[in-house]
Amino acid sequence: MRRVRNNIIFRIGENMTGFTERAAQLSQAWASLLQEQPKLRIREAAARLGCSELDLLHARLHAPLNEPLQISTQAFGDWQQALQALPSLGEVMALVRNQAVVHEVTGSFAELSGSGPVRLFLGEQDQRLFLQGWQYLYLVTTDKHQSWQFFNRAGEAVMKIYQKPATNKLAWQQLQASLPVADDQWPSISESSLQPQPINDLSPEQVSALRADWAALADVHQFHGLLKKHQLNRLTALAAAGEQWAMPLPLAALDQVLTAASEQQLPLMSFVYNPDVVQIHTAPPQRVVRMGNWLNILDPKFNLHIDESQIASVWWVCRPSKDGVVNAIEAYDQHGQQVLQFFGARKEGRAELESWQALVGQIKQQAKSLSTEECVNV
Repeated sequence: MRRVRNNIIFRIGENMTGFTERAAQLSQAWASLLQEQPKLRIREAAARLGCSELDLLHARLHAPLNEPLQISTQAFGDWQQALQALPSLGEVMALVRNQAVVHEVTGSFAELSGSGPVRLFLGEQDQRLFLQGWQYLYLVTTDKHQSWQFFNRAGEAVMKIYQKPATNKLAWQQLQASLPVADDQWPSISESSLQPQPINDLSPEQVSALRADWAALADVHQFHGLLKKHQLNRLTALAAAGEQWAMPLPLAALDQVLTAASEQQLPLMSFVYNPDVVQIHTAPPQRVVRMGNWLNILDPKFNLHIDESQIASVWWVCRPSKDGVVNAIEAYDQHGQQVLQFFGARKEGRAELESWQALVGQIKQQAKSLSTEECVNV
């Protein structure tokens, strides 16, 4: 497989060159990009060079912390052992992201629960882990911080765990010493599992059947089964659900949610998705700041960064449950992938917060005066 960027050709997964030559080529190209844009993130650098983020990290195996690439990495086997050991590390920052949204939570991990390929962390760190695609583990050291970084088979970052001042440094070192070191062989990178999810047309009979089953939902977690039963992607279902259950919103709705929640101290549940992890944080936002295209929450133990240029559509979505209706504000990227979701904080067995329902109602009312085109960003 060949990828071409900036007149540089990388053959991913082939033994075209030895490790040293290949690593030097990637490192030099990455360094050149950083000289032009010193604040360029590794994810964006990899996209420009036509390689994966994992390729760039592998190119820095055992490298010195020299300018302009002050980054060195070690590859380890047994990422499952590292995942199980996260509770021993104490307070850390967990970063989960997709192309549009970055979600950073500082706190301690409780014990890993669940079984099989779907596992859970519950507590200060709140994640749903889908382990089928997890493959690689790296310890990344820079001039500023150290982190454990998990990657999937496509070389995409799944979750990153950063050391903080309150982290148990001894447990961190013990984890490093206990893990088997991986060899220097270049990872075999597969294609990303993410596929475009366009809105498809449905027949009147399909629409009626979908709406009937939607109205019969008794729990928000039954929604995935609804999509599976009708063989629909999320956006197709939202577009066909009717205004009783779903409505497109303007991009500004995201700003409205965060600003109003901060002003009212309304506790939000924020969900950020990638194919391998859902990370959740629940609290009232404190400091909401806009920086160019980026809409941010900058709180002491929670940061949320939304790149609005990567958001293609925003939706209000309502699902019935045995506790009453449950309202969400959801964001999707240009490929139709869900990247972000907001709920009002709630617990099983309790109705939604009235303040959240009132805020959602205001946003819906404003959206009704807009055309569908005004509710689509790209």
